[in-house]
Amino acid sequence: MGYRIYHSDAFVLSFTPRREADGAVDLFTRTHGRLQALAQSARLERSKLRYALQPFTRARVALVRGRAQWRVTGAHARENPLMDDALDAEMRLLVRRVWHVMARLVRGEMPLPALFSLMEHFYDALAPAATCAAHRKVLERFTLYLMCAHLGYAGKESIPSLAWLFQEEHPLAPAALARGVPHCRALTQRINAALAESHL
Repeated sequence: MGYRIYHSDAFVLSFTPRREADGAVDLFTRTHGRLQALAQSARLERSKLRYALQPFTRARVALVRGRAQWRVTGAHARENPLMDDALDAEMRLLVRRVWHVMARLVRGEMPLPALFSLMEHFYDALAPAATCAAHRKVLERFTLYLMCAHLGYAGKESIPSLAWLFQEEHPLAPAALARGVPHCRALTQRINAALAESHL
C-alpha cells in the first residue's frame, strides 16, 4: 500500500544538514502545525528541494508520513524575506526575532490555522511597513501580541484600547499599524508579561 501525500502551505523554520546530502527540516504547516521532516538529497546541487527549504521561506510542500518520521517529497518556494533586496538588515532581523518567539511558543504537531494566517499577514506586511520606522515597530509588536493571544498567553481584552485589532480582517495592514503607534509601550509590556508567563 502506498503512502498518502499531504500537500500544505508551510514556513521553513530551520534546515539542519544530515548525513552527506540530506537535511532535517523544521516546518510550520497550515495542515499539521509544527513538524520535523527529513528531506532526502536536499543538499545536492541538482535537488529541487535545495532552495525551497531555506530557513524563513514560505513554500508549498508535499509530505509523506513514514513509520518513524515525516519526509518532504516536494517543495516550491513562494518567497523568502531574507533574500528580498527590498528589505534592509533591520527588517530581516525583525523577521528572525518574530520567528524565534514563535519557535519558543509552538511545540508539537497541532493545526493552528489562525496563527498560520497571522504569519501570512506578517509576510505580506513586511514590504509596506519597511518604509516607515514607526510602522516597523508596530508590525513586530502587533504580530507578537496576536501570536500570544492565539496561543492563549494573552487575553483579547488584556489591552482594552486594542480590542478592535481582533476584529480586523487584515490586522497588519498599513492603516491598522498607523492606529497602533500610540500603543507600542503597552504592547511591549503585555508581550513581555505573556512570554514570562509561558515559562518557555
